Amino acid sequence: MASLVEALSMFGLEEELTCSICLCLFQTPVTTPCGHNFCLPCLEMTWMEFEEKFSCPQCRASFETRPELKKNTVLCRVVEQFQISQDGLSKGTCEEKREKADSSPTEPRSPSPVVCDSCLVVDATKTCLTCMASFCQEHLGPHLESPAFKCHQLVPPVKELQQQKCQSHTKLLEFFCQEHRVPICCFCLLSHKTCSTTPLKEAKEAKELQLKKRLTELSALNDKTAKSLEQVRTQQKQLSNTTSRKLDLLKSEFLQTLALIHEEEQNSWKKIKSEEKRVLDKLEFVHTVLGKKKNEIQMERGEIEVILAEMDDITFLKSNKLRQISFSDVFVPKIELDQNVLGAVHQKACHLKEATKRFLNISREESIKGAFIYSFTYWDGFFSVFTYGLHILFQLYFATQFTLDRHTAHKNIVLMEKCTKMSVTETVQDYKQHPQRFLSFSQVLSFQCFKKGIHYWEVDLENNNFCAVGICYGSIPRRGPESRLGRNSSSWCIEWVNNKVSAWHNDKDTCLPTSKATKIGVLLNYDGGFVIFFGVTEKKIFPLYKFKIEFVEAVYSAFWVFSNGATISLCQLKS
Repeated sequence: MASLVEALSMFGLEEELTCSICLCLFQTPVTTPCGHNFCLPCLEMTWMEFEEKFSCPQCRASFETRPELKKNTVLCRVVEQFQISQDGLSKGTCEEKREKADSSPTEPRSPSPVVCDSCLVVDATKTCLTCMASFCQEHLGPHLESPAFKCHQLVPPVKELQQQKCQSHTKLLEFFCQEHRVPICCFCLLSHKTCSTTPLKEAKEAKELQLKKRLTELSALNDKTAKSLEQVRTQQKQLSNTTSRKLDLLKSEFLQTLALIHEEEQNSWKKIKSEEKRVLDKLEFVHTVLGKKKNEIQMERGEIEVILAEMDDITFLKSNKLRQISFSDVFVPKIELDQNVLGAVHQKACHLKEATKRFLNISREESIKGAFIYSFTYWDGFFSVFTYGLHILFQLYFATQFTLDRHTAHKNIVLMEKCTKMSVTETVQDYKQHPQRFLSFSQVLSFQCFKKGIHYWEVDLENNNFCAVGICYGSIPRRGPESRLGRNSSSWCIEWVNNKVSAWHNDKDTCLPTSKATKIGVLLNYDGGFVIFFGVTEKKIFPLYKFKIEFVEAVYSAFWVFSNGATISLCQLKS
């Protein structure tokens, strides 16, 4: 009997030594001004939510300022003695439970856990829909042990529990109104007595079934859409490949047409020049004959004037016996250009132009709906030999951008404007050694190479003297006399030296007519096997020279500058 009384007294003491916040024995107990005791960590955590007024968690007494909390040493010793008397079977402190919860590897904490409504510290493990509160494992004990709570409905922790209550009756929402599509409580059934209502769980299951069915339909539709997208993408690729091949064929056809026109122009030019030479030779012969006759006449006049000046009669008469030369009348034959030759050449060019115009007009009318064919309307001057329309054609279809390769530049070459402009200087540049660098001549190659297709680029020449523009293989020598552009079998170029323009290849040159053009265009047809150099002005483009080449390696654009005042700049063409 005495032991029972002692046990009851110990139970009452334990209640007095238990923190009302964490429901554990005090750890570092402190006393508020109103006289209630709490664990220091529990009270500080509770007051962290307050900024101005602070209150006692037990009696709700308010404090204007935050009280200064000091450890209650007497109460602390009482707790220690009580724990010793319990033989180490105390329930443990709140701090130990926190550490245990933090160190538990099997219970991962949710990003925003539901806190126990009793202690406001430990995470809740269950929510009671009857009590409308959440409890941790410690405070869930009565619901699990007491028969009075057996009928309470326990569920996993629920956030925002107030949303589970009816706003009108503060009762649990247990039913769902099908007509109004809202959850209702048992008291709401009276106002919804004419409506079709089902338990909330059944309504959820029905909705889940409906959504799962919809999800299955959407999945099937998504798979079908994905297949359709793949088919469309395949069609796009096939279309792009087809048009790309057609465009390549189209470029080749037009380039061949240009080559034919260029050849016809050269033949016509040679015919007119040949006729000019024939007439000039005849006129030169007549001029020589007339000049000789004029000299003889002047000589005869001089002799007669000397005789007439003689005063002695005998001497005069003797001189009069000199031979007399008879001169025929001056006759200049009619020498003219053969108008039949000139007319035939001109007529052929006109017929070619008119036939081309008619053909293009017919083609435009037949394919006016095609945007690509319609773009031919910009080529009105296309077949007027080498007019500016040709320049537009080159830029539209063949324009190529590239930069200069610093590793190939001679040490007296200065590269500027992001390696698109070059000049020569007497100052040796601080370039690193590289096997591709030119060592004997101030030359540089492009960084990009060309292995196929048609390409067109332009360069600006400032003070175009002692410079060259051309192409070469990557295997061109880098040192010695044979490394200069045009002085080997691996390079082709147009060169300007002392106002003399020449085409160079394999150490052989061809003199070209001088030109005032300061911009040079280069048209490379790798597959067609030729390169054409053009002079470009504001109003026209004209050919300088054409090399026919059977390419066997990748081709690079190549440049040489020797004069200090000369610079070469790559033009930025808009394709």
